[in-house]
Amino acid sequence: MSIAEILDRPAVVPLWPIVGRPLLLAESTTYQLAAENRLPVEVIRLKRRRVARTVDLHRFLGLLPEENGAAPTYQAGASAGNDEGGPGTGRTASVEQIRTYREVRDRNSSMHRIAQTSTSTATQRLDRESVHAAETPAARDARIEDAVDRILAELAKPTPTEQLHAVLSEHGIQLIEWDPSGLPEDLRDGFYAFYIETAGRKTIVVPTGQAPAHRLAAVRVLLTHQGVLA
Repeated sequence: MSIAEILDRPAVVPLWPIVGRPLLLAESTTYQLAAENRLPVEVIRLKRRRVARTVDLHRFLGLLPEENGAAPTYQAGASAGNDEGGPGTGRTASVEQIRTYREVRDRNSSMHRIAQTSTSTATQRLDRESVHAAETPAARDARIEDAVDRILAELAKPTPTEQLHAVLSEHGIQLIEWDPSGLPEDLRDGFYAFYIETAGRKTIVVPTGQAPAHRLAAVRVLLTHQGVLA
């Protein structure tokens, strides 16, 4: 809204958009601040409408000539029917007021973005449900069968323990668990697996309580380093 548009107004103007937009406020924020008596202009109630004096808005926006070099101020006088502020209440447009308006505006903008995100998520869910609802019985059965096949394939994969036993059995290696609590802390923390081969006997020593997946990875790395695994 340009300065010319603001100046070319009648004696009283509506709170939205004439008052709210020059203050960079959303419509809901404008009416919220008016209800809390926190707008920098006096709010006047005319029947069911709430308006502000044009001269008060001009003064706050610095569009009136300043008197004696003083900064534009607003002094609210008595107003019949205005139950949102007491007569004779004085206010001064300050940086703190403007900061308050912007904080409320930013908070409302954040709430609006959250609402938009929630709406978008709900719309995506409805879209997926609509796609499934439009499926033919044959397509639905095929989709369910494919999902079951993927689950069964995952269940059919050998566990880390089963994979470890298969590797050890293939290469004739014995596995021994050993409690490393007696080792110094630096050695204990770095102990994952130890390979011993004497008189044709192959043995791997691992710490007790080691996670199966970590044990499998450590054994594979160690046997690869020893040349047992390619």
